[in-house]
Amino acid sequence: MSDSTSISTKIIRSYRVRMVLVGALSVALAYATFLLFIQLGFHYQIASVANFMTYWVINFFLNKNWAFKSTGNIRKEALSHISLHLGNQILIMIGLYFLIEHMGIHAAWSQIIMQILATIAVFLITPIIFKSK
Repeated sequence: MSDSTSISTKIIRSYRVRMVLVGALSVALAYATFLLFIQLGFHYQIASVANFMTYWVINFFLNKNWAFKSTGNIRKEALSHISLHLGNQILIMIGLYFLIEHMGIHAAWSQIIMQILATIAVFLITPIIFKSK
């Protein structure tokens, strides 16, 4: 095995790296959903809920099964995970309202701003939820 292969293998073995990859994929697909709903003429708050549902489903299953390879109770982890993300979603929706309605920032940019803030919180709290092997 070459040095570059062993280094990349070691990096991908880190649950934090896998968690970042899962987060990036989850955010990208969820944001695409948000933009699709906006383009279809839905209100930004409805688009935000669609964004949340897409994000949560992808993020939970990839974190549980790949990033953390968790052996914990799926119901307990799902409840903890959705509680974390529901709290973030409430903050995102309040932030969207403030940024769009009071600051005049376009919905697409407002979602990016709020998603960055939520992602920081999620990155810090998610490792507490999943029981690693």
